[in-house]
Amino acid sequence: CTKDPDLGFDLLVSGPGAGEIFKQDISQSVIGSVPTRLDGILIHNGGGRMEWPGSGRTLTNPGDAYGKLEVFTFKNGSIEYTSKFTRSQWWNNSVKANDIAPSLAFS
Repeated sequence: CTKDPDLGFDLLVSGPGAGEIFKQDISQSVIGSVPTRLDGILIHNGGGRMEWPGSGRTLTNPGDAYGKLEVFTFKNGSIEYTSKFTRSQWWNNSVKANDIAPSLAFS
């Protein structure tokens, strides 16, 4: 049990977000055990980045954040985790500019 009742919600709507992760076993991060009957894939989509690292520019509305897919694969009592930012035109333009590119959020 954590002492922080917020559980880091502010981290979901601020900052550059965590980097991309490819097929990392996170089974050891679980308190207790993962039921072996869990067998399948859970895909979560949502905002993943509220600012562009190094540019100092931020987005102020969580709905404007860069999209990110998180995939949890359950099999034989283990969990594998993968996350990746969606490669939208806005993302590609931001990568090219190394900054938050103009979009519907602002121009």
